[in-house]
Amino acid sequence: MRKKLMFLALCLSTAAIAGPYKAGQKLDAKKIGWMDRGMSLMRDKLKDPDSATFKDVYFSQKPGMPPAACGMVNAKNGFGAFTGYKYFFSAGKAEFTISQDDMVDFSDVWNQLCK
Repeated sequence: MRKKLMFLALCLSTAAIAGPYKAGQKLDAKKIGWMDRGMSLMRDKLKDPDSATFKDVYFSQKPGMPPAACGMVNAKNGFGAFTGYKYFFSAGKAEFTISQDDMVDFSDVWNQLCK
């Protein structure tokens, strides 16, 4: 009975990790929490937060840089149409959660935090 419960717990934890996270990334609870917070903060900035879908979200921490959740988000705009996947990053606070349409030099910051 105990082996069945352990197997079930393993399956459920694997299913939870499969979600929007980048394939092949070694994850622990802290990284998952950081990525989930980043997605939540990104949702809060969208016109239609309930429509948001995420893909390829991963945890990144480069030397000398803050930790960040990096990935792509697609959501409906003010007209009810999906915008297509856009890159985003979140360094743990609302003011440091940015999508590629929100910042002129987004790619420079993305390259420092996420690449």
